[in-house]
Amino acid sequence: MKNSLLLSGCLFLFTGLQAQDIQRSASDNPLITKLDSAVQAALQQFISDTGRQGVSAGIFLHGQTFIYNYCQGDAANLPNKYTLYEIGTISQTFTGALLAQAVLEHRIKWSDDIRKYLHGAYPNLAYQGHPIQVKFLLSQVSGLPYLLPAIPDQLTLPEDTAIARMTRSQQGYTKANFLRDLHQVTIDTVPGYRIRYSNTAAQLAGFLLEDIYHQSYDQLLKKYITTPLHMQRTVTVVHPGIPGLAVGYSQLGVATPYNPSTWTAAAGIYASVEDMVRYAHYQLNEKNPVISLTHQPVFGDSTTSNMGQYWQITKTESGCRKIWQSSATFGFSSYLVMYPEQEISIVLLSNESDHSTQQAQEAAAQEIYNAL
Repeated sequence: MKNSLLLSGCLFLFTGLQAQDIQRSASDNPLITKLDSAVQAALQQFISDTGRQGVSAGIFLHGQTFIYNYCQGDAANLPNKYTLYEIGTISQTFTGALLAQAVLEHRIKWSDDIRKYLHGAYPNLAYQGHPIQVKFLLSQVSGLPYLLPAIPDQLTLPEDTAIARMTRSQQGYTKANFLRDLHQVTIDTVPGYRIRYSNTAAQLAGFLLEDIYHQSYDQLLKKYITTPLHMQRTVTVVHPGIPGLAVGYSQLGVATPYNPSTWTAAAGIYASVEDMVRYAHYQLNEKNPVISLTHQPVFGDSTTSNMGQYWQITKTESGCRKIWQSSATFGFSSYLVMYPEQEISIVLLSNESDHSTQQAQEAAAQEIYNAL
């Protein structure tokens, strides 16, 4: 990686802000064009909320890329286009693209029973004779649980308690542990008929890919996506010493741990806003059979709202498709939306997560889109 490019006078760690900094913000927005003004209106409102740290925006508009960065406090804390953010469950769209690649290479079929690719017997991974099909793993209708190992009441626990329990449960937890625990899973509905968010399903998709190709997920990601797209600031393994790696913060203003490495296919990719705009541009090209396949509806009402391979698909008031996904981890929030018919995409990455961040990002992106 070109780390020499990263140290351009910015502190990427977005160190915890003091109370007196809350009312101040900084930006590299030049405020010259109509787009600049639209971004300023949307992101100034976003960053001004108490608890926000930093946000990077990438916009692909009719063949051109525009990048903006904002932060609370002084300009010394400002991120830039190289800053690494945890993109959480948007990682699953990468996994969907890799699965589509495997389908096109005839290594796997969307309609296959997932047990065809698992070693050992898993009679529990079906409901009344209905198996989990490959295509259900990344459309949130597999019926698999939210997480392995399961943590009782994980989604309702106080934030600090949830983070602590999650961290403890994942320490030393390996792929072998995951596949062992998969034997204990109970499917309680016909797969393909009910939305239920599942990190487990996406993790399993990543493990299946590794077994099918006899390569690691990281190797597959580089081979099929990040290297061809020149995404030099997209990684799956991080440590605090990586230049430009943002620190994530909870709504309490506390620095949070990064997602465990076993979550790579589900929520463990880290990327810069510049790379994510490249990725969004790649996703706009539906002449690419991989992209076309991942944008095909798997579940939902074909006329209004659908799930593709971890893409949510809706329509604008004018009838254009809106393909999007959002994510919130313990310390990061992200949002990516595309309008293929209009060749527009918007990416928002933030190193803070609370109960309103995802909705605020979606609202900011919508405000920018409405102004175009």
